[in-house]
Amino acid sequence: MMGIIFRIVCDKHVAEDLLQEAIVKVWRNIAAVDRTKDSFFTWFQNITRNLALNYLRSKQHKTHKLQSGSEVQDFHQLSSQTLLVESIWS
Repeated sequence: MMGIIFRIVCDKHVAEDLLQEAIVKVWRNIAAVDRTKDSFFTWFQNITRNLALNYLRSKQHKTHKLQSGSEVQDFHQLSSQTLLVESIWS
């Protein structure tokens, strides 16, 4: 799940926070899983993906992006992180 979140947000610390939030959501809503409809893994995957996408849409993401410094530096860091994630998942 960390890989899914990291690929979307491209920030390790944010991804860790979102994964923790996803685990808490799963813990609180485990009874809501319709096992005839979805597998647990699919349900958990949807929660993590939606949290990451919601983060990108949020004001928090925009504030974090403005505070992160030079966009060129961020681009190079993002490129290297993306290559690392792709090499791990390949």
